[in-house]
Amino acid sequence: MPPPRPLAEGVKLPANRALFVGDRGKLLVPHGGGKWQLLPEAKFAEFKGPEPFVPKSAGHYADWIAAC
Repeated sequence: MPPPRPLAEGVKLPANRALFVGDRGKLLVPHGGGKWQLLPEAKFAEFKGPEPFVPKSAGHYADWIAAC
């Protein structure tokens, strides 16, 4: 069953996105990269995610060669 539309005040579910529904809010994730959205936005306006802890990739092929 698709989620109700709109998801939050003024937010509609665009094509090619996944929606995760939790006890404290929702997470809207684009497929193929892009900005993630925590909903409702007003509730999460001050949220700051964790600092990245995985090193940047040298590229698909370089990672594959390193793994070999």
